[in-house]
Amino acid sequence: MEAIALKVDVDTYQGLAEGIPRMLDCLARRGVTASFYVAMGPDNSGKAIRRVFTRRGFATKMLRSNALRLYGLRTALYGTLLPAPPIARSFPELLRRIVAEGHELGVHGHDHVYWHDHAVTAREAEVMREVGAALAIFREIMDTEPEGFAAPGWQCGAASLAVIDAVAKLSGSEP
Repeated sequence: MEAIALKVDVDTYQGLAEGIPRMLDCLARRGVTASFYVAMGPDNSGKAIRRVFTRRGFATKMLRSNALRLYGLRTALYGTLLPAPPIARSFPELLRRIVAEGHELGVHGHDHVYWHDHAVTAREAEVMREVGAALAIFREIMDTEPEGFAAPGWQCGAASLAVIDAVAKLSGSEP
């Protein structure tokens, strides 16, 4: 018997609102479960535009991937010209549905853009604020501890690894 692991990172308000219900329906039809990691805080996707000035190749990557079509104009403006809507708090019933249907649910940071841009260099106090805010929202909605943590943008530094390890030990689970 072959097995695969399916990990779904949810970074945006629109992704949770529109994509995840369709994905859950598709997975249910096939009897497949997955691990979902949801950004708990605001959708500040529009702030990623700063990377044009701070990350070499970012503009080329956005053009090549057709990011505006993929994410939509609204998402591209969240946190800049449009207010940043809360991701997890906007859809608590959907998070509970994920778990009710047998999937794993974990935390994908608080502010995805902030973590992605600062986790490598952030100090422990900054990381603790981000992780603490994400955990508070998760616990508020789910009334339990998350199954795990998936770093936004796969970005981690010494402080973020130390904080996540410490939080995992305090909660009685391993990272």
